[in-house]
Amino acid sequence: MISKKGKQGYSKAVMSGIKTAKADYLLIMDSDGQCDPKQIFKFWNAKLKADLVVGFRIKRKDFLYRKFFSDFARFVYYTFFKVRLKDPSFAFSLMRKDVYKSLRNFKPSMPEGFFWELNARAIYKGYKILEIGIKHKKRKYGNTQIFHFWKLPSIAFINFIGLLKVKFDLMLN
Repeated sequence: MISKKGKQGYSKAVMSGIKTAKADYLLIMDSDGQCDPKQIFKFWNAKLKADLVVGFRIKRKDFLYRKFFSDFARFVYYTFFKVRLKDPSFAFSLMRKDVYKSLRNFKPSMPEGFFWELNARAIYKGYKILEIGIKHKKRKYGNTQIFHFWKLPSIAFINFIGLLKVKFDLMLN
């Protein structure tokens, strides 16, 4: 499980895992219990159909304010990057070694939006992404450590600035 301590804790931890990975395939999955690990087999069986296999939540079991925030962020995301993913923030993806190696040399600009950035960078590099629906469950234990209602305005602002940084970074490279 990745600790969410510190402003960039989650993004740094995921990037650290990507940088140290050596396997032919890398699977990244949230560990909050909202996804059944058996869903990994769907990804594994589809691994030859695309460069990255990413999940989207079917009947997302989160609070309405989180769904609204994600829908608005997806609109902004599409406006900036023309990326049409159903759920670009979802932390459930499988990628080949050559793909994750080519995506591990950036400093994350979005502390709570790592997968928004990773997916935009992957598409910018020309990688094909296949989306697979994942049954999403309500949390049984604990609460979100990041997306509390009162934190959303600052999270939205910080990640909007992050999207701008990513957009300019991709335009310059």
